[in-house]
Amino acid sequence: MSRKEKIAVIEELLTIIPKHKGTERLRGDYKRRLAGLREEQRQGKGQGRSGGGFVRVEREGAGQAALVGPANAGKSALLKALTKAGPEVAPYPFTTRFPLPGMMAFEDIRIQLIDLPPVSTEYCEPWFPEILRQADLWLLVLDLGQDPLAQMEEMRRNLAGFHLGWQGAAPPDPRPAGWKEQPLVIAANKLDLPDGMDTLELFREMLAKPFPVFGVSAEEQMNLDDLRKGSFDALGLVRVYTKIPGREADLKTPFLFKKGSTLLDLAGAVHRDFIQKLTFARIWGKNTYPGQKVSRDYLLADKDVIELHV
Repeated sequence: MSRKEKIAVIEELLTIIPKHKGTERLRGDYKRRLAGLREEQRQGKGQGRSGGGFVRVEREGAGQAALVGPANAGKSALLKALTKAGPEVAPYPFTTRFPLPGMMAFEDIRIQLIDLPPVSTEYCEPWFPEILRQADLWLLVLDLGQDPLAQMEEMRRNLAGFHLGWQGAAPPDPRPAGWKEQPLVIAANKLDLPDGMDTLELFREMLAKPFPVFGVSAEEQMNLDDLRKGSFDALGLVRVYTKIPGREADLKTPFLFKKGSTLLDLAGAVHRDFIQKLTFARIWGKNTYPGQKVSRDYLLADKDVIELHV
């Protein structure tokens, strides 16, 4: 891509990236890159640099999920259906050239999704593997109009070229230096096609490992709530609400913890002095009876309501 083409692409991108807190860093990176390209153009510098630049998507929400997959599988359409982001959606490959974030609502929290260019070892921006490494989860988008198993295998091989893989798949032998694995959720898109359901069932039967697979249609907005819940579950989080003795619980803004966290983790999040001062807590949750008294090593469960006593 020529310098002139890069300038045109970035200028267009800056007009479509939504302006909110989660995109401030990304927009800033693009503006700096655009300024550098314009300066090169003004000074008539050669095109020897790759011009890859540094791109980072500022984290926002309960977790960050990167949308990966082959060209035209529907990643951008899915981002548009799940969030308020406005990516360009077109029936030709490589429409997405830069990362585009959007916030997906799930019940009382939001999860950040990042739309990315197709996974390819033929051409890769320098920032592409690093964004995949930093994400908490990969949302693999496959096209039920093609062979989803073949697409998945192609994605596995291409990602391995960046020393990346998903949990549950056998790593290369020997394992490359810097190898990293991420949790995976599969969105089998275009379920609304005439053979979509049959292809989905066959794909599930042929998978060697029981990955979480959700048949969806971005265009018809089918089964998107199931995908939202599956993404939250894959992040391995629990939501915890607190209440002051004698008052109603605050159910608007939950504390978020990794599964396996204890009552002491919550106490420290509320106030660091509570770690030492905590004597006991009362729990209202699905695994306890109402107001059950628990000790400091109690394992937090999703949607627990907790009353701390110090």
